[in-house]
Amino acid sequence: YGAMRQLVLLLGLCLLAPQTAWAKWTRLSSDHFVFVGDASERELRTIAQRLEQFREVVGRVLGDGTISAPVPTLVIVFQNDRSFAAYRPVYQGKPVETGGYFIGGEDANVIAVNASLIAESYGVIFHEYAHFMLASAVGGTPVWVSEGLAGLYETFETSNGGRTAFIGKPSLQNLMLLRASTQLMPTAQLLAVEHDSSQYNEGDRRGLLYAQSWALVHYLTFGSKERQGQLSKFLVALQQGVPDDEAFTRAFGPDRRQLDAELRSYVGMATFQTLRIE
Repeated sequence: YGAMRQLVLLLGLCLLAPQTAWAKWTRLSSDHFVFVGDASERELRTIAQRLEQFREVVGRVLGDGTISAPVPTLVIVFQNDRSFAAYRPVYQGKPVETGGYFIGGEDANVIAVNASLIAESYGVIFHEYAHFMLASAVGGTPVWVSEGLAGLYETFETSNGGRTAFIGKPSLQNLMLLRASTQLMPTAQLLAVEHDSSQYNEGDRRGLLYAQSWALVHYLTFGSKERQGQLSKFLVALQQGVPDDEAFTRAFGPDRRQLDAELRSYVGMATFQTLRIE
């Protein structure tokens, strides 16, 4: 919340007094975002293009009507570590080393980006903005679904001059973490994780939670013909008010150890399917 207040104050100063104290800052707008930053105009335009591409592609997947934001989304682009330092999020009194982050608010959504770490920033921004779009599309979901789907979208890439997009490219970091683990978290334990659980808030354990949530969602989405449609069935049941545990059993069956075995086999594969959109 402190970072949110700082960013809003900074944005207000930039928009109200661009000719004086903030003469080196640039403001531009795209169809769905407002950009302000001390990075170059070229960098702002590049980030604007990537975010608009991401929103358009995810809109095609989820349905464009489901991702309309009731409030504006503001993107603040910092030129380097020095200008970004004062606005980093803080955990246990220490700044978090991150290339960017997303904060949702009642009056505005704010994305902060460190342009000097832009390769890392895109993954963070896509992950966090995907949370917002998914919440608009399907409402609240369990942690493993929310983080798994966001992980699926965070590796978004384009090629062919921006005319071809890929969703679901495998995360090398997640695969390395899962393959290095002596054993994966049992599905029953994964289902029980909530936002206040230790697995969600403690360093290495959180990393493993993110990686396994991504792997399970990726497997259910791309990895098994037999299980195609089960994740959608699960989400529909949740929207109908069915308790998480019952909805999971209805969608995926009662034998969770079988799903555990399938997932262990999946993360060891050499190739993974992705979604290609022209």
